[in-house]
Amino acid sequence: MWFNDDEFRGWQATGHLVSLIRHATAGGILDALSAYSRRTRGIGLAGFGKRAMEFEQLGLVEPTTRDVQTVGVADIGDRWVLLIQHNSEFLGVTEQLFKPVIDNHEVVSHFSNVNAFSQFVWWRDGQQQISFEPMSPIRDLDRIRLTPTTGGETLFGLMADVGGFPLEESDEPRTDFFHIEACFALAERLTASKSPSE
Repeated sequence: MWFNDDEFRGWQATGHLVSLIRHATAGGILDALSAYSRRTRGIGLAGFGKRAMEFEQLGLVEPTTRDVQTVGVADIGDRWVLLIQHNSEFLGVTEQLFKPVIDNHEVVSHFSNVNAFSQFVWWRDGQQQISFEPMSPIRDLDRIRLTPTTGGETLFGLMADVGGFPLEESDEPRTDFFHIEACFALAERLTASKSPSE
């Protein structure tokens, strides 16, 4: 699942969230989240960012409490829904806020904010399978090694296969950071879904 680098670069700078939701429809996810002020036609990645900023400027989103957040959803095929957020919004990695979705669907979410904090979370059957910090997953490696995936491989095996995650301790300073790209690749492998680039 990849986005156009030129469009997504701005989202990386301001923070982003991407969730893949199994056995769902875009409308069903909005219903589960008690969403209001819906647009029924596509506006694209750049259009969503502009619309989200308009909601904040109109006072429809309260930036300090985050009780109300802006989401974009799209049906991407095979009963998968893509949910996106930006400006460091975090609905899709917050169990309490996302519970109506988590309880009824398999969900893979990854998030990064403007302060470089990131999180990858996978829920299945209403239970969290794993949550880890992609830029530094070392402290969670024991759980990652034990987490099975539907293909019989462990999560550690998938992470090693897609690359981009630092999976070994090192005294050397890091010079490359590909954990965000790795999150997209890992989400795609876990879900066997592909997102359209538009």
